[in-house]
Amino acid sequence: MNQAVAGQFAVLPVLQLQDGSYVGQAFSYFGTESMVAFDASGNLKWTVPGYNADMTTADGSVVAQSTSGPFVSFDQNGSATDQISSFRLPITSSI
Repeated sequence: MNQAVAGQFAVLPVLQLQDGSYVGQAFSYFGTESMVAFDASGNLKWTVPGYNADMTTADGSVVAQSTSGPFVSFDQNGSATDQISSFRLPITSSI
């Protein structure tokens, strides 16, 4: 197995970005999580340990929640740009 993120064994795509790439979760053998971005061919763009991707924004940023609680905005290069003090995910229902 060719592992671009050492110790990771599964990647779950969560969001598709405007450029066609994806952001998802990588899980390790030890139960740790990392947010990862990768292109349609599976090539790794960036990784941020300890975050779960929740949504994208109009400017292409990703809003993610850390495993310790706070929400943070990340740019297209995986760099944290802002900590969000108050954030509620939109709730959808099929009812």
